[in-house]
Amino acid sequence: MTITASMLLLLKGLLVGIAVAAPVGPVAVLCIRRTITRGTAHGVATGLGAVLADAIFAAIVVFGIAAIADALLAWVDPLQLIGGVVLIAIGIVTMRRAPPASAGGDAGSLARALATALALTITNPFTILGLTALLAGSGLVHTEIARIDASVLLTGIVLGAAAWWGFLVIGSRLVAEKFDAPHLKRLNQISGAVIVVFGVVALISWLQ
Repeated sequence: MTITASMLLLLKGLLVGIAVAAPVGPVAVLCIRRTITRGTAHGVATGLGAVLADAIFAAIVVFGIAAIADALLAWVDPLQLIGGVVLIAIGIVTMRRAPPASAGGDAGSLARALATALALTITNPFTILGLTALLAGSGLVHTEIARIDASVLLTGIVLGAAAWWGFLVIGSRLVAEKFDAPHLKRLNQISGAVIVVFGVVALISWLQ
């Protein structure tokens, strides 16, 4: 594969990564809230958790790990149930949470921020379904794709997703200075309510 072809494939991967990460969902709401209320590190940790989940799913799809993909798709209904319940719980806790006294955070809290984002993205079946649809529909992934091509494409997807979450964190940080304690409390209430709605929608989808 030529350098030009590699760069083009990398660019396509970047666009796919952005397209997968960009739709506003519960993790995006968490990332914005955490960046504003707890600081940049918490926003980055949340985004990193989502990027790791996207990278796992992208690797499964790009490298054609059919057995794992089939197993994940077979668990769509249980994942919707688990994800819906977890989202509602996180939303309720968020609505009741008081604004932190400072924007700092220890390693444990940062690890929890990453872990919750990773878990929520992993348990969202629409992540792998959407990624599969994008890659298959664009013709980027097929049974005869070379390993080097798959690696370049995967790199682009991960970089694209990371770029989007970085943009979200930076944008949230730019407006953070305008939020005082009452605004932060209201932000918790609103973002928590939005997360609960996402959870309810997931449960409704599971029931159907």
